[in-house]
Amino acid sequence: MVIGVVFTFGSLPGCRAVSSAAHRAPVVQRPSAVDSGVFESVVRAIASAGIARLRVDARPLQPSRGSDPTQLAAELARGGIFDSLSFANVPGALLQKRKQVLRDIGVSETDALRNEACPGAVPPEIPVDRSACPRSESFTSVILSLPRQASKNDSIANMIRPLGAAGAVFVTRGILRSLTPNMSTAVVNDYYTRRTKIHGDWTVVRVALVFWVD
Repeated sequence: MVIGVVFTFGSLPGCRAVSSAAHRAPVVQRPSAVDSGVFESVVRAIASAGIARLRVDARPLQPSRGSDPTQLAAELARGGIFDSLSFANVPGALLQKRKQVLRDIGVSETDALRNEACPGAVPPEIPVDRSACPRSESFTSVILSLPRQASKNDSIANMIRPLGAAGAVFVTRGILRSLTPNMSTAVVNDYYTRRTKIHGDWTVVRVALVFWVD
């Protein structure tokens, strides 16, 4: 298994970064209060990227603590970030809202933790358990954390916040695993979202690649 830790950033089509400048600190909002809107915007952004046979686990992961490379390296050294995934303790109503979002968009659900057991690329002479891999049809499994409000020191969020605005920017960590009958590969992204000025809807304005596992 080859693991790469990178920090490259890019905007989604149609999104534009705004130069950072002095701004008021955003009002603190609870992640649960904005989850369904942020969740929908992230799922729609992933689906619009042309991923075929997308499946999403509605259960929310604990919010990410950021993209510090030292922390990520330590998690990987302890056996991998995927071996220590934990779900957030949330009200049932929040989970049901996520499930309704998936139904409205037309995205199937999946068990992302089972999907994590599908192994990555290994030499053919090494026996591995592929029972968690799909039997025939390949697909992409996605699991998303609860959103966390970006701190005032988050350089990416500071590029997104409009000049002088106090609007909050939220970050959702997503694990996207592409599964085939023989193997899987994973990408971990941070999705930066904020409300639009006109309609107040949540939209993904920046995607940060955290790392990939091949």
